[in-house]
Amino acid sequence: MTNIKKKAFANIVLSFLFLGTAIVGYIDCWDKCVEMTFLSNATTGTVLFLGGVYALIFKRDIPHFLYLDCAVLMSSVVIACSLFAPPMLVVGLAIIPHLINPIAIFVYYLKFCDGRNCRIPHVLTALVFPTCYYVFMVLFGLMSSRVVYKQFDPNIISVSNLSLVGVAALVGLFVVGVVLLFGNKALHGGLRKRLGKKDKKGEAAITE
Repeated sequence: MTNIKKKAFANIVLSFLFLGTAIVGYIDCWDKCVEMTFLSNATTGTVLFLGGVYALIFKRDIPHFLYLDCAVLMSSVVIACSLFAPPMLVVGLAIIPHLINPIAIFVYYLKFCDGRNCRIPHVLTALVFPTCYYVFMVLFGLMSSRVVYKQFDPNIISVSNLSLVGVAALVGLFVVGVVLLFGNKALHGGLRKRLGKKDKKGEAAITE
C-alpha cells in the first residue's frame, strides 16, 4: 500500500473518532450543538474524512495547513476547559471530546503531517474558524433568549470587554499554532537529517 493510501485510510479512521464523538455526545441534546466542543470535533472529523476521500481519489494529500487548523481548533477546547471547566478534562466520558480527541489530533499532526513547506502566514488560517465562532457566540447571546457560555454573556459583559478577551484568545491560539508548526518542522526536519546521515554511513560502508 502506498504512503498516500495509508494517509487516506488513517484520515478516514481518525475522522470516525471525531464525528462519532460529536454525534454520540450530542444525540440527546441537539440544541447544544452551538457549543464549541461539538463544532470543533465535528469540523475536525469532517476535514479528516474529506481529506481521506480526496487523497484516495486524487492520489495526493490535502493542503497541510488544514491539519494545522484542526490541531489549533482542538487546542481551543482544551484551553477553554482548563480555564473555565477543568472537570471536563478528567471526569467520565467528557474527557473524550475535551482531552483525548485534542491529544489525538496533536499527535497525528506532529507525527504524520509534514509541515516543512508551511510558513508562518499559514498559521493565520487557523484563526478564521475561532474568530467566526466567537462573533457568532456573541451575536447568538445578543439575539437569543439564551447564551452559549455564561462566561461570555454579552448581556452582562460589555462588547468592548468581550472584544479584548477575543483578541487575547486569538493571540494565544496564534502562539499555539506557531509552536505546533515549528514542532512539526523540527520533528520532520530532524528525522530527514537522521535518515540522511544513515544513508551516508551506509554508502561509506559499501565503498569501503
